[in-house]
Amino acid sequence: MNSILDAVHQVQADLLVFGITPHSEFGGVIFGSTASELAQHARFDVLGVH
Repeated sequence: MNSILDAVHQVQADLLVFGITPHSEFGGVIFGSTASELAQHARFDVLGVH
């Protein structure tokens, strides 16, 4: 995950778009650990696309 964030900062991107595969658990939706970490730690906009 850090290498993804480093690369985005290096190219000075304003938005990171990544694919996600949602997993259901108890009626809710839980995303994979990498997608969750990116969304929580990014200092720029992120967009997860299913």
